[in-house]
Amino acid sequence: MSEQPLHTHIFPVSYLKHLPTYLEEVLSFIEQHLPPLYTHSPSLLFYCKTILSELLTNTIKHAEQDATELLITLYPQYLTIIRRDQCPPLHFSCTAQNTSLQWPLAASLLNTRHVIYKDDLNVLHLQLTAEGQAIFEAWQNTGNTFDINTLHEHYGLLMITLSSKIFTYLYDAGTQQNIFTATVEYQ
Repeated sequence: MSEQPLHTHIFPVSYLKHLPTYLEEVLSFIEQHLPPLYTHSPSLLFYCKTILSELLTNTIKHAEQDATELLITLYPQYLTIIRRDQCPPLHFSCTAQNTSLQWPLAASLLNTRHVIYKDDLNVLHLQLTAEGQAIFEAWQNTGNTFDINTLHEHYGLLMITLSSKIFTYLYDAGTQQNIFTATVEYQ
């Protein structure tokens, strides 16, 4: 997925802005710059709204400062939504394997997979790459049993994963930035 971008725009996130107005401003940019074939795609805009809502809600919940931005980039076949912030790095207190995940990651955690959310319908996995990038993957929960102890607060990450073709997280230790990237294919 390395095509030339058609349009790119950075939206600084201001906590003083009214969230629904801000969300509509970003969605309007996306809709105005979609390739003509996709301008009337309600499902595409719904996926974008879901992703943006969850990323912004998460920002407001966890941000300790005003250093957050959204980068929207539209390509011929897909778009990316990137949220960058300088909040504390992502962490999962306890995965289903009883492993605590905190960025920067210990070398022993690279190239491993972890269940970070599970409910009656879905399982959210986190695939950790050799570079420390987290790739979120969701599957239907086909098990007949349900363990209430596996529930975590990461339902929003599940919604972003289900709305995206690819959803990743990377912590840049040099800039101390969290980088969440959601890629949505046009449909």
